[in-house]
Amino acid sequence: TGSIIALPIAITPVNQYKYEYFGYNGSLPGYTHDFTTAGWVETSWIDFEVKSIDKYFHSVTIFSDYTGDVKSGNEYKLSVYFKVDGDIVWTHAGDVKASEYINGKFEIGIKELPIKYGSKSASGKKIKFRVKMMPQASKYESPRLKAIVVNGILRLPSKRTWSFNFLVDPEVDLNDKPIHDKTGVLLYWLNKWANSKTYAIPLTMRTNDYSSDDVQVMIDPASITTYDVLSDTNASKNKNYKHVGSLTLYEV
Repeated sequence: TGSIIALPIAITPVNQYKYEYFGYNGSLPGYTHDFTTAGWVETSWIDFEVKSIDKYFHSVTIFSDYTGDVKSGNEYKLSVYFKVDGDIVWTHAGDVKASEYINGKFEIGIKELPIKYGSKSASGKKIKFRVKMMPQASKYESPRLKAIVVNGILRLPSKRTWSFNFLVDPEVDLNDKPIHDKTGVLLYWLNKWANSKTYAIPLTMRTNDYSSDDVQVMIDPASITTYDVLSDTNASKNKNYKHVGSLTLYEV
């Protein structure tokens, strides 16, 4: 019927050049080229290996190749379409030619296309592409799509943080409440809370500030710095060390 086409494919890719295909370009008797059709390449879903977070998809860069003898600057055209999760129809991102006449010479097709719905930016949890490859009408040359690079931004959900500085050495605070003793109670608990092996669940932060009170937090290990060293007496070799600590808490 003329509608069934046999395409030889090399089992060994490095020998593909030996399998020239002439059956669809008019070189053999009885074959004609239907230039109203084109081949399609469709990618799988791309989610930057993080499935549950929304991403901003900025652009897609298409790398095409052309090794034919025709040098018109219009050897074939690649039309690029995209679809994010939730889309029903494909959106046209733009076209790429195999080679273009730029600054007096032909350039191999490398082009960056914005990913937009008109003037609206595209975002979603995942994206996929469909590339339509159309050969030029005067002489058939196989379109070559070498690579697709997706340019986007992945941001993790933001959480509030709080940083505190505190004195380690005093035994009581201004309200005469115990905060430290010679066995290191304060540092012991801070180290325990910051270690997932000894305390894996969040803490409840209680403050007098409504913006930070009753918040579930995790803490980093405290950083301790010596800020003063004093001798017990002028003749004593024993020294008293003063320490200050810093601590960061993260909202869960």
